[in-house]
Formats: sequence, structure tokens, C-alpha cells
Amino acid sequence: MKIFSKYHKGELLAQELAGETRQAEFNGQAISNSIIEGALHFITEQEYVIVSIVDNQNNIWTSVLSGDRGFINAPDSKTVRINKNRTDINEEDIFWKTLKKNKKIGMLVIELASRRRIRINGVVSHLDQNIVRIKVQEAYPNCMKYIQRRHIVDRKIWPNDHSKDSTYGITLNSYQKELIKSSDTFFIGSADTKGNLDVSHRGGNPGFVELVGNNTIRIPDYKGNSMFNTFGNFMLNNNAAAVFWDFEHGRLLQMIGTANIHWDNPGTEKETARTGRYWEFKLTKWIEKNIGRDFTWEFLDYSPHNPITSDQHETK
Repeated sequence: MKIFSKYHKGELLAQELAGETRQAEFNGQAISNSIIEGALHFITEQEYVIVSIVDNQNNIWTSVLSGDRGFINAPDSKTVRINKNRTDINEEDIFWKTLKKNKKIGMLVIELASRRRIRINGVVSHLDQNIVRIKVQEAYPNCMKYIQRRHIVDRKIWPNDHSKDSTYGITLNSYQKELIKSSDTFFIGSADTKGNLDVSHRGGNPGFVELVGNNTIRIPDYKGNSMFNTFGNFMLNNNAAAVFWDFEHGRLLQMIGTANIHWDNPGTEKETARTGRYWEFKLTKWIEKNIGRDFTWEFLDYSPHNPITSDQHETK
């Protein structure tokens, strides 16, 4: 019988470098190759899900899928299904364009309004014109830290030709720079050397993401669950993806590039909330487009765990 391994060598190395091996061993008890029973209904209730996939050039892309409630569901603890008939499908989205060839998927089911989230990584076991069935390989809930609460108050589907609104580039424009600098939420895609994917949430007060030059962003690494799933992947494979969601205008900024971790940086205690760690994402290509469904959001509040940003320190 194959033993389910909870951490790969990149994650173990990252935990060691951070001095959090013992805490990671304890928290790793939550990792399983099946979905906890309490999350099955939670998954069915969602109208959006964050996904990552690898394209034919081995680039990692992260995107947001949307649809009617029930478009994504878990009929049992080992399976996730996406009902394409209830999903807002943009055929130009790299997720759909590469799904037939590249079967591994990273998935983050997150409900911003309640701060609940579960990570599910797996492989497509069945694909036809109606259903995508995913076999769960790894699943675990995450804590509620650093999630800003937003509630959907209305939604509408874009016209069928909304894919024509997509634009492409290699250098960030002024709108995109402002979106990044003002964001309190974004999502990261990463993968190990075997192509096993993961999606992670990053959040903080506006200004926690900094622009370094025209095509590099800098992100503090706040104290989390000690598992270092994302950093562990970066230790083995520094290809990375990021997606910023413009909640006000319904736009997504998808970016691919490379990640570089800075482990111990004296003088960064305030901006990193005393971890001394940050990482940089260097952009190589971006796609900007509408999300499949235009949600109207009501902002509720920032996470009480958010550290004060460097800008806030300066104004105090």
C-alpha cells in the first residue's frame, strides 16, 4: 500500500530554514488525501474557485472560475466535480485551453465573506463536454488569517463575447501598477518538480505588496501555518503565477514569472511582522481580462491579524 506523504523535500527544507519544523509536523496532521466531511457542503455553496494549471510551455497560470452555486461540488471525499454547463467558461482562458493535455490542478475553495478556505490539489480523472472530474490527491483546511471579508450582493453574466476584452503584455501599465499597490488580496500558483500544483491566498492591508521597479513585486511573508507549501515549491521550482482580482471592476490580472525568496533580512521586522522573510515575483507575461461573472461586492472588514504596512508606519 502506498503511504501518503504529507511534505516533499522542498517543504521540509523551507520549514527547516524558517525554524518551524516541529510546528509543521504538528499542523501537518490536517493534510489528507481526502476532503473532510464538513467541507463537502461548503464547496457546493461557492460561486467562484481559484485554480492553477501548467500550460504547454511549463508556465504556471492561476485563474478564477465562476458559476452558479453547485457548479463545483464534491460528491464524496475523494472527488471534486466541475459542471461545465453551470460554469462561466471563457474558451480563451488558459485553464480551459490546456486542461485536455495537462491534467494536474491546484485549487483553493475560499469564501471571503466567512474567511473559510480549503486547498484541494488533484488530477483530472474524467473530462467530457459536460463534466470535469478531479481525483483528490491532497486536501486540507487553512486558518482564517489575513483574509479580508467581502460579501457578494449582486452578480450578472458578461455578454458571450466578453473574451474579446482580454489584453496581453510583458510590462505592467499604470492601471495594473495601481491595482497591485492598492490590493489587499491576491493568489499564488506554484508547483513542485513533478508538476503537482498548489494555490495559496495572500492578504494584508493595502500597500503590503510593493512594486520594485516596473516588473517586480515584493511581498512580506507573514507568519502562517508553518507548512511552507508555496515556499517549498519555490525551493524546487521557482516558476510562479499570481492573480490580482479587481473586485470593483470585475477584472483579473493574471501574471506568470519567477519567485525569489529572501529568508533573513535584518531591518525588515516591521514590514514582515517580525519574520524577516519576504519574496519577490518577477513578471515575464501578463493577461488582463474580465472574470466570467461580474460580481458586485460589499467590503466588510480587514482581517484583525493584518500587520501594519510600511506606509502606515511612516504616517504614524
